[in-house]
Amino acid sequence: MLAATDGTGEALSHALAEALGSTVAVEGYAILASGRGRPFSWAGAAERVWQLHADL
Repeated sequence: MLAATDGTGEALSHALAEALGSTVAVEGYAILASGRGRPFSWAGAAERVWQLHADL
């Protein structure tokens, strides 16, 4: 899993190099991303924001 938590550009650079450094890593992250993206919808996100606003 990627982690660049020290707040520096160097940490981000290292995390990106690690993630993009091999075909296996890129393919693994692509699979993870597709799994996370499936349940997301803009309509659902908008509905949740609208409901939060209404509840305030």
